[in-house]
Amino acid sequence: MRPGHFLFGLRCLRGLVFACTSWCVVAVMCSCSTTGVPSNELVLEAVLKEGDEIVLENSSGALRIRATSPLERVFEWKGSERKIELLRRTKPWNEHLTLYFPGTGDHWKMHDGVTRAVVEEGRVSFGSKSDALAWLARFSYLDVVGNEDGLFAGWAIITERNQLDFVLWRVTVSGMPFVATEEFRAGSLKGKVSGQ
Repeated sequence: MRPGHFLFGLRCLRGLVFACTSWCVVAVMCSCSTTGVPSNELVLEAVLKEGDEIVLENSSGALRIRATSPLERVFEWKGSERKIELLRRTKPWNEHLTLYFPGTGDHWKMHDGVTRAVVEEGRVSFGSKSDALAWLARFSYLDVVGNEDGLFAGWAIITERNQLDFVLWRVTVSGMPFVATEEFRAGSLKGKVSGQ
């Protein structure tokens, strides 16, 4: 092969690689939401789907949570809104693969003494009622409320940390929704949650 032909072939190959890379980047950008998750992708770990909304009332007051994308959550309390983007765990946490937001730094503008949030959301399955109750007992400081659909949520403001803590679980026992027992009925948990 003559040197000129080799250089010409190399230039063509480089141009082809650049064109393919550029096309792939554009295709990925167009098919994804702002969270980096394709807008049509089902996030299996999530309890809330895009468009879902719940209102939780417990001893801390009322908190409205909206899913504005597969991973974005908007929290509204005492007349103001704040949002976060949940992260997907790559390894199980306490034996469950869930979504979370670690609350690194002061990522929110101050509202009601809060500048950050620590959030957990996910679907958790157990073999027995006692195992499910033991799991929920871990979050008793959040005054967890549940309903007949196996949905459990709790929240509180941790004033010494300027932090809002929130958990949302879809709990099943032996494949069936875990109906909230009396100790989880002190508040209320209502709203639109698609899918079980």
